[in-house]
Amino acid sequence: MKGFLRLDRNISDEHRLTVRHNIVSAKQDKRCGQNTAYTLTFWLEIRFFSAFRTILLFSLTVHLEAIPQTNFVVSYMSINDRRGDFAGGVFPFVSIGVGSNGEVVIMGVEPFSQANSLNQSILEITNDFTLFAGNHSITIGTHNEIYGSANVFFPWYFGNYLFGSVGAFDCGMPFDYINRISIDVAKYGKTPAANFSSAQIGLYVRDEWDVSKAAWNAMNTFITNDPVLSQYRGQFVPRNAGREPWVNELDLSVIQDIPTGVGRIQLTANIFNVLNLLNPSWGYIQFVTRPSQGDFSGQTRYGIAKFNGYEMDGRMRLDFQTPQGNSIFVRDNLLSRRQMQIGVRYIF
Repeated sequence: MKGFLRLDRNISDEHRLTVRHNIVSAKQDKRCGQNTAYTLTFWLEIRFFSAFRTILLFSLTVHLEAIPQTNFVVSYMSINDRRGDFAGGVFPFVSIGVGSNGEVVIMGVEPFSQANSLNQSILEITNDFTLFAGNHSITIGTHNEIYGSANVFFPWYFGNYLFGSVGAFDCGMPFDYINRISIDVAKYGKTPAANFSSAQIGLYVRDEWDVSKAAWNAMNTFITNDPVLSQYRGQFVPRNAGREPWVNELDLSVIQDIPTGVGRIQLTANIFNVLNLLNPSWGYIQFVTRPSQGDFSGQTRYGIAKFNGYEMDGRMRLDFQTPQGNSIFVRDNLLSRRQMQIGVRYIF
C-alpha cells in the first residue's frame, strides 16, 4: 500500500514551499524457514516480510532575480523504516524437540525481525549565486547535508525458548532460553538504538556555456553585416536578390606573321587576365561556394544554419557555421591568376 500527499505553494514570486509525505506499507513474500525431514516450521514470518516506511519532506526555495542571481533551497526529510505487523502478534521464537532423531518444531516471530528499525533525518541546505557574462553563467555555491540516524537491531527481543519435548513445552519448562532487556530504560528506552550523525559540506564553482546562444549571436552578426539579408530580415529573400561581384578581366593578344615565300609562319602570344599582371589585387573572379548535397561540414565560406528546435525561453536552437575570412565569396585560384599562352603555326 502506498500513500502520497504533496503540497506546493507559491508564497510569493521569489518564495516557493513544498511539503511532501510518502507512506509505504509493504509485505514481501519471503520464506524465512524451510521444512525438512527433521524440521517443521511455523514461524509467523514464514511467508511474509513486512516493512513500514514514512518520508516527510519540507522544502523552501528562494529565488532572487538580482545581480548576482540567488537561489536558496533548504529541505528536511525524515525516513522511518521498521519491521512489524506480525501475523500472529507478539510471540517469542520457540523450538520444540519432538523426536529421538533430532526432529524439531519451530514457531514464533523470526528472531532478527523482533526489534528492527532504522530512522533517518536529513537536512540539506543549498545556496547558489549566479553571475552572467555573455554566453557564460558562472555559479558559486555551497551544498551542505546534516544527517542523523537511529538504528535498532535487537534480536530475540520477544525471547528465544528451547524445549526438549512437547511435554516440557506444555509445562513451560525450557532447557535453554534467551531474554534480552534494556538495562537502563530511562536512558536507552526499551529497545536501545545505535545513534550516529555526520555532516557534509560542499563548495563548488560551475561555468555553463550556452553554445546555442553563441551560435545565435554569430548568425545575428552575419545577417546584420550582409546588406541583402539585413534588408530582408524576418522575410523571404527574393530570388536573385544577392549578386556576385562584377568580374573585370582584360586579355592581351599579340600576333606576328613571318613570310616564307610559299606560306608564312604565325607566332602568337596571349596573356589572359593581364590586369592581374599589372596589379596582384586586380582581376579577381569570385563566386559563392556551396557544400556537397547534404554535407554540412563542407560549407567553408558561406554561413549556414541548422535548426535544432527551441530553447526553454523560446529562442531557436541553431548550429551556425560562420564564413571564413572577411567575405562570403571565394576567389577562383586558377582564373584569377595571370596566364600566358604561346603558339606557333605554319600557314600555306
